[in-house]
Amino acid sequence: MAGFLWNDDGGKEGSVMHYRLTGVHDKEDKEWLERFGTYNAVPPGFIRISELEFSRSNFFTYMPKYVEHRQVRLNQKYVNLYMYYFHDHTGIAMSSDQQGVKYYKFFLCQHELKEISRQEAEDKGIYHGGTMYHVEICQKCDYVHAYDSSG
Repeated sequence: MAGFLWNDDGGKEGSVMHYRLTGVHDKEDKEWLERFGTYNAVPPGFIRISELEFSRSNFFTYMPKYVEHRQVRLNQKYVNLYMYYFHDHTGIAMSSDQQGVKYYKFFLCQHELKEISRQEAEDKGIYHGGTMYHVEICQKCDYVHAYDSSG
């Protein structure tokens, strides 16, 4: 499996962030990825999506945490999947054939997010940045999504 190693030139004017694919060696990362299955396994929550759904996906919002190639059996034939994993336990996959590119999504959990108050966040040991900061917790898996809406 491959992940991203972040390289930065210090944020100088005109600087560019570069990412380099590297092997995943960290035990925690390996365990996280193993939850999505093995090389020939279809990942959990695997669903074909439309080009429009793909265009609105995390693929264009977040940098993937990991990238992987798999060969999986779909409709009685093996398909090459190019998979992009995101921090929120979801992913996007793509394959191609004679008819064109096909898009898929996959996930460990279909999150049911509920916003919690600053006090609730503090009680759980989760950072909360104040009035324009929002913390949501998945009611099914405890995934934490936090964002600043101040613009």
